[in-house]
Amino acid sequence: MEASPSNLKQLDERVKVQKVKEEKMLAEIAKVVEVLKAAPVKIGAKTGTSGKIFGSVTGVQIARAIKEQKGYEIDRRRIHILDDVKELGTYKAKLDFGKGNEAELEFEVVAE
Repeated sequence: MEASPSNLKQLDERVKVQKVKEEKMLAEIAKVVEVLKAAPVKIGAKTGTSGKIFGSVTGVQIARAIKEQKGYEIDRRRIHILDDVKELGTYKAKLDFGKGNEAELEFEVVAE
């Protein structure tokens, strides 16, 4: 493409529009992170008598709990659980929003 004055002006406009979109997206991510950090998300799991859960907590369960309790839909592929979740208790997961935007989520596994 030729670097004519009209093409350069169009490129500047595209860059401005992209910058505004990114700023809006970052503001929305910050709002979501603020809501998620306010209180831990509770996830119910079936347990044995010793407090160990049957199976493990997955990103799908965390995504479903976030949607039900906080009202935000987060793709399960963006949720990375930091530890193996095999017992009741409080754990942490990392949310990856892309382009270096990450947040830490605290969730609590409780008996059903």
